[in-house]
Amino acid sequence: RLKYPVIVKPAHLGSSIGISLARDEEELKKSVELGFELDHRLLIEPYLKDKKDINCAVYTRKGEIFVSEPELAFENGIYSFEEKYVKREFSKNGVKGEFKNEAPMSALTKEMRDKIRAYTKTIYKRMNLTGVVRMDFLVSQGKVYLSEINTVPGSLAYYLFCERISDARVFFGELIEEAIEGVEEK
Repeated sequence: RLKYPVIVKPAHLGSSIGISLARDEEELKKSVELGFELDHRLLIEPYLKDKKDINCAVYTRKGEIFVSEPELAFENGIYSFEEKYVKREFSKNGVKGEFKNEAPMSALTKEMRDKIRAYTKTIYKRMNLTGVVRMDFLVSQGKVYLSEINTVPGSLAYYLFCERISDARVFFGELIEEAIEGVEEK
């Protein structure tokens, strides 16, 4: 029912492991074979042309919800494991420990950034989530699609709230203290 191209990905693996693009039936067969080598269930979805991969994080502190600015993580093509973790640079101005995000957010209008932040907050509240959560969106042709919710992402999403890795210690310390206080009150 879907028209080519389509994205094929293992349903239970994270970090885009095993994701592939199929432009025709032959590539679809190869993609499905590869996918089933890695998982017993696959997702097949339409490939969005000219899409942008956007990350937005959220957490609660003292009853208030904080939402990060959306981050443009990738444009066009497939945001593969290699793109996420092999090619990504984690230094800024030659100083280790800071995260590099040189992608211009001007690629998204203020209205689109506000919409993504609002979706992130609404989903967080409605799903009754806690802790630091990163939501990944796809933006294509003026539409926003929720791609996935990472309740404990590998990156822990703190980089969307902290300038330096050293700031994360304070950030997580405060969140842990509040979680302990919440348990003690119950």
